[in-house]
Amino acid sequence: MFHVPHEANWSVGERSASFRLKIEGQDNIYIENRIPQGASNPYLVLICTLAAGIDGIKRKLPLPEAYEFKRMLPTDLETALRTLEADTVLTEAIGSKLVEYFCFVKRKFELEEFAAAGNLSDEELLKMENEYYFHNV
Repeated sequence: MFHVPHEANWSVGERSASFRLKIEGQDNIYIENRIPQGASNPYLVLICTLAAGIDGIKRKLPLPEAYEFKRMLPTDLETALRTLEADTVLTEAIGSKLVEYFCFVKRKFELEEFAAAGNLSDEELLKMENEYYFHNV
């Protein structure tokens, strides 16, 4: 069973949380960022995660209770790209040119390719996604 995060939240041990605190004894505690997927660039994920954390520290944002903060994560690529473009913290962290080029490439080659396929059944879309992501990545 897959436990995919749909909201920006955190929890101790809960696999469906965006950020999962794993505690295995007194000296073995770590945080697992469960938002990125397997084809994500680990360097971009790391710098964006650190930039967001540092921003929270600088602005002295309080840590909400586990599962208290329920902001929905983007559910499609176009929404995610628009969210990234509007995020000044991440844009400053990775550079506005990288954000501009990244969004251009995603729109030009990924979104346009899927749009050109037209209306597909769920089964056809899944097959196309498997071919695109597992053979092109």
